Order: sequence, then structure tokens, then C-alpha cells
Amino acid sequence: MGRIVKKMKNNSGIIRKFIVLVILLSVLIFLSAFGLYIFEKDAQPDTFGSFSSALLVIFLTIFTVGYSDLSLITPGGQFIIMVTPIICYLIVVAGIISVFLSSVKIRNISEKNTSEKI
Repeated sequence: MGRIVKKMKNNSGIIRKFIVLVILLSVLIFLSAFGLYIFEKDAQPDTFGSFSSALLVIFLTIFTVGYSDLSLITPGGQFIIMVTPIICYLIVVAGIISVFLSSVKIRNISEKNTSEKI
């Protein structure tokens, strides 16, 4: 039982980093959708008439190759749709590297503690 509690304590930093990663990505996605809505709603009111349609375009651009039936007209919308996936991917890569380095550090500490007991 003590080992399980110790492992949970060691992994709490990793879980915390994952939660921060999800929050950062969510905030970035919603801010990007809001910016896209602000830029494109007047230029294309039938396509970007609501926030949810801008959010859909952001999701489609990040998680697929985009939605080819619509194109962005304003330079601000084009900039947002170009930069958002790059920033999201960089955040994910930074999160993966951070979790990897944390697990290596935890492993080194636990190996050091076990060698001291011997």
C-alpha cells in the first residue's frame, strides 16, 4: 500500500502538468475562435454568424487538414487560422518533453534512494 501512495505522489506532478496543458490548449482554442469570429463575422455573416461556427473551423483546422469548403477573407482571420495550430502543436510538444523530463527525474531520485538503502 505504501508503494502505491508513493507512486501517486510521484505522478502528481505529471498529472498537474497534464491538467495545465489541457487548460492552456482550451484557452488558446477558445480565444482563437473568438478572434476568428470577430474578424470574419462582418466579412462572411452567413458562414461565421455564430461563435460555434468559428469554433468548428478552429477545431477542424487543428485536428484535421482543414475545411476546404470555406475560406477566410480577412487578413486577421487568416493569421489566426495560420498561427493557432502551430502554437497548439508547440504547447503539446513542450508538455510531452516536460512530462518525459519529470519522469526521468523521478526515476533518478528513486534509484538514488534505493541505492542509499543498500
